[in-house]
Amino acid sequence: MDPNEVRCSRLAREQDAQLAGTAREAKALVLVQQEGPWPRDAIGLSRLSEGLKVHLAQPGVETFLLRGRSKDAAARAAYVVQLQQGRVWGLDHASNADLLALDLPALCAGAAPPWPVAQPLLLVCTHSKRDRCCAEIGRPIYKALHEEWPARTWEVSHLGGHRFAGNVVACPQGWFYGNLDPDSAVAAIKALDEGRLVLDHLRGHGGLSAEVQYAEIELRRHLGHDRLTGVTVLSHERGRVAIDVDGTAYEVLVDTVPGPDLLMSCRDDLPKASTCFVTLAIRELATEDPDSGGQ
Repeated sequence: MDPNEVRCSRLAREQDAQLAGTAREAKALVLVQQEGPWPRDAIGLSRLSEGLKVHLAQPGVETFLLRGRSKDAAARAAYVVQLQQGRVWGLDHASNADLLALDLPALCAGAAPPWPVAQPLLLVCTHSKRDRCCAEIGRPIYKALHEEWPARTWEVSHLGGHRFAGNVVACPQGWFYGNLDPDSAVAAIKALDEGRLVLDHLRGHGGLSAEVQYAEIELRRHLGHDRLTGVTVLSHERGRVAIDVDGTAYEVLVDTVPGPDLLMSCRDDLPKASTCFVTLAIRELATEDPDSGGQ
């Protein structure tokens, strides 16, 4: 990356743009292999049939392209990730019929698809035609992760948040990471495999809303809790998130305020207004408190 050229990710780091609470929210991810270059609109201009594009465009579902496993342009593995259940399913060779047969509303509700369980996946955004930062920062990360975990690692199309490149998603756990470089990416995934989260690079869990993502990360920082287990979201009303940590219920009070003007993409000519979350209070809830969600 040329230090003299403007890059949205560099400016975002200089401005300390808020990372927590920025993961792409969804109930299910559909991942389809398409080798070769991707257009800027990866799904809209992909080689997927028009009928399949319509089928996949359902509420709660986000579809992404994958590449990096084959030089055969016809290769098409496919995966379904249920973010809220923490499960991943896959086919090494997926036909249109296989994908069209997916009952996506049922998947979003937690029903298992008629596909085999797949191994965990590491998705690295390298979508150069969407933003230069994704390619310039993402490709070295992909190489580093692929060297460590070749069977798990894929390049993925636009995940959102170019300004947080490098971006990685760990599936089926559903954690989105940002502001990574090759070393910190490897360290984050090694920690994840040991049951720990690297909070400084955490954007949030994709199965949660942005405000809840932020509140969980803030509470984890407050308590020094980096373990994957022991944290359950109990309830969420605007500005109030109740979370149980190892049997103790907490309430995180959150507000949304204007943030710095940010260059959202390297394609933008001018910065745009942003918002960010702030923590108003974190308090432990008494077990009989009705706001604790029945604790």
